[in-house]
Amino acid sequence: MPIPHTYKTEAIVLRARDMGEADCLLVLLTPAWGKVRAVVRGARKPKSKLGGHLQPFTHVAIELVQGRSLSIVTGAQVLHSFLPLKEDLVRLSQASYICELADAFAPEGEENRPLFDLLLSSLASLEEAGEGLLRYFELRLLGLMGYGPEMRVCPCCRTPLASPGPFSPSLGGSLCPGCASKEPGVFPLSPAAFQALRHLQTAGLASALRVRLESPLLRELGQVLGSYTRYILEKKPRSATFLEQLDDLTGPLQPGGKGL
Repeated sequence: MPIPHTYKTEAIVLRARDMGEADCLLVLLTPAWGKVRAVVRGARKPKSKLGGHLQPFTHVAIELVQGRSLSIVTGAQVLHSFLPLKEDLVRLSQASYICELADAFAPEGEENRPLFDLLLSSLASLEEAGEGLLRYFELRLLGLMGYGPEMRVCPCCRTPLASPGPFSPSLGGSLCPGCASKEPGVFPLSPAAFQALRHLQTAGLASALRVRLESPLLRELGQVLGSYTRYILEKKPRSATFLEQLDDLTGPLQPGGKGL
């Protein structure tokens, strides 16, 4: 569906950067038009009424006019600020990571409400859910974009998997013993990681949040899914490096009570 000349939409601000002397360039994720790039005129001026409403990770109702190459923001109202995420370094880094992944995978100008809903619900749950939510988000994002890892049959020979085999980023799944012996660059996969990946692939968010994953398992899942996303994107997300540094200092976060 082509973007109309003037339109209103919900959006999540994926990132923002300075443009010119006082403007700001936004990358937005919308439900009906996918990823949209838009300019906020005068956003960095002290009296700007729009700049404060359009910070990264903010859920907004926004009004835009389509220009020659970029949309121009003419109005915005904050729906959810997710302020607690911006006041905590770890949560800020986690929000940066899932927004960077959404930005990297989402095509411009293509409707993808499931991706918008996934990102919005993940940001809303991130304050309490911790690192396990990142693994859930990665898996569901990969599935939505057509890269869901194959965990039930060998992606090479299509043999049903009765037990966990090594994970191949290049083939996108867990391998049977015969294929694993011929494939370089595979990651060992523990039975617990194998079962967790299978469950999180199909679980709804509420069900995923009831699963308790211990730190060693979180690290293993992070290594496997991180290698797979890097293979697909042909680069490592910048925010992933910072998250790894925080993880080395603090260990995978697990909030009290129920959570991933």
